[in-house]
Amino acid sequence: MNFKYWFILSEELYQNNTATIFHRTSSFERVQGMMNGGFTAGGGAFHGPGLYTTYTLEGTTNLGYGPYVIKLKVKNLKSYFVFEPDVAKQIHGNNWKLKDQARILELTLKLTDEQWQKYQKISESGKFGSAAASKALIEDGHFLWENGCKGIVYNGSNDGKCICVYAPYEGLQFLAYANAPTPTTVDFIEKNWVKSSKDASIRSISDLKFPKDTGIGSTSVKKQYQLSDPNRIIPSQILDDVRKSEYVKLKFYMRKNKLTGKNVFDLFDVASDKEKIAEILGADNINKLSSYNVSDLLRNASDKEKIARILGPDNINKLTGENVQILLRDAPDKDEMINFIIKYKTELSNDDVYSFLNRANDKVQMARILGQENIDKLHGHNVYYLLKDAFDKEKIARILGQDNIDKLDDLLIYNLLFYASDKDEMARILRQENINKLDGSYVYNLLNTASDKEKMAEILRQNNIDKLDDKHVYRLLFRASDKEEMVRILRQENINKLNSDDIYNLLKRADDKEKMIKILGPSNINKLPKNAIRNLHDQSLLGKT
Repeated sequence: MNFKYWFILSEELYQNNTATIFHRTSSFERVQGMMNGGFTAGGGAFHGPGLYTTYTLEGTTNLGYGPYVIKLKVKNLKSYFVFEPDVAKQIHGNNWKLKDQARILELTLKLTDEQWQKYQKISESGKFGSAAASKALIEDGHFLWENGCKGIVYNGSNDGKCICVYAPYEGLQFLAYANAPTPTTVDFIEKNWVKSSKDASIRSISDLKFPKDTGIGSTSVKKQYQLSDPNRIIPSQILDDVRKSEYVKLKFYMRKNKLTGKNVFDLFDVASDKEKIAEILGADNINKLSSYNVSDLLRNASDKEKIARILGPDNINKLTGENVQILLRDAPDKDEMINFIIKYKTELSNDDVYSFLNRANDKVQMARILGQENIDKLHGHNVYYLLKDAFDKEKIARILGQDNIDKLDDLLIYNLLFYASDKDEMARILRQENINKLDGSYVYNLLNTASDKEKMAEILRQNNIDKLDDKHVYRLLFRASDKEEMVRILRQENINKLNSDDIYNLLKRADDKEKMIKILGPSNINKLPKNAIRNLHDQSLLGKT
C-alpha cells in the first residue's frame, strides 16, 4: 500500500558492536561544535562526565534537554561496560557478567568477588537495575571513567535506553541533526534530519580539530578533551562557607579561577543570601547559567519573584519550551506559574504558548492574556495537539482562529479526522479548504475505516474522492459489505479507473456476478481481454454479456 503512515520504528543496537545513538542539546552552537569534531561534557554527570545518548530515537521525543537532536554512530561497543543484562549478553556473549566484562576490558578496578556479586545483583534487580548498579559503583567510590572504561550502556528511569560515552569519545561519527522541540514524534524527527555540509557525517569526531574561525573551543583536540578544567568543581569548604554567608574564600578563589555555569549554579543553589551571592558573582558570571540552571533555580526557589529579579530578563528568556513544561509540570498552582513566567519571560516561543494554553484551567482567559500575536506563534503540531486533546474543540478552534488552523498539514488533518469521535464537528472546524489538502492515500484510509461511509463521503466531498487511484477504487469495491453504497460514493468516473486485472478479480470473487456486472458497466467489461472472458465463461462465472 502507498499509505503515508505516521510511524517509524526506532533505531536500536545492531550488529552487536555498533549503534546509532541520539543526543539532545539546548544550543545550535553545540551542534556546530560536534559537527566540527569537539565535545566537552557538561554539568550533568549522574553516571560520570560524558556524552549522554539514547539508542532508540523514540526515547528522544519527550526528553527535556533542548530542541536539537543529534544523530551519531558509536563503534566498538565490545569495549563498553554494559550494565543491562540482555544487552550485555548480545555484546559480550559468555562474558556478559560485570566481573567478566571488567576482566576482558582490562579495567583497573580493584573489587572483591563479594563486591562484584553485589553490583551484579543490583543490575539484575528490575527494569532500571542497570542504572542503579552504575550509581552504586559511583557512590562506593569506583569511577569507571578513571579506570579505562570507554563508556557504559544502561536503562534509566528518566531517559530510557542509554549509552554514556566517556572522554576521549573515540569511535564516534556525526551523522545528522534535527531541530525538533518536544513534544515531538519519531516521524517528525526523521523527516527533519540535516546532514553536515562539510561531510562531517562520515568522519570521526575524535580525529578532528576546530577550525580557527569557528570561535568554538580550542584548535587543540587534546585540550578539548581535558575534563579537569571545564568540569572543575567548587571546593566543598567554599560551598560550606557560602551556606553560612561567608565569602572570603570564594572571592580569593574567583581571583585565580574562571567560573563555569555549573559553578555559578552550585553557588546559587547553596547560598542562603541569594542577593549577596549575585552581587559577588556579577552579571557576567550569572549570565553563564544554562537554561536548565535557570529552570532549576526557579523551580526550587521559595521566593520565585526574588530569584527572577536577581537573574534578570536575559536569563529568564533562556528558558526553552522544555524548561517551561517542567516548571508547569511541577508547579502546585499551574495558573500561578503561567502568570509568573509571562510576567518575566518577555520572549515567548511557540512551545511556551502551547504549554500555557494546554495547561491553563481557563483557556479563554489565558488567550486574552497571551494576545493574538503570541497565539499566532503556534506551529502546526501545537495546533494539532490543542485540537486533538481539547474537551471542547469548538472553543479551542475559536481561540486559535482560522489562520492557525490553516497551518495544519495533510498528515495532521488526516489524524484529526481519523481520531475524532464527532467527525462532523471536526470537519466544520477544519473547513473544506484544509480537508482538500488530503491526498488519495488518506482519502482511501478514511473511507475504508469509516463505520458510516456515506457520512465520511459527505465530509470529504467528490473532489477528494476523485483523488483515488485505481488500486484504491478496487480495494474499496472489493472490501465493501454494501457494494451499491460504495458505487454511489465513488461514482462511475472513479469506477472507470479500474484496469482489466482489477475487473477480472472483482468478477471472479463476487458473490453476485450479475450485480457486479451492472456495477462495473459495459465500458469496464469491454476492457477484459478475450482470454479473460473465455476463462470466466469456462468457470461458469460470466453469463451472457
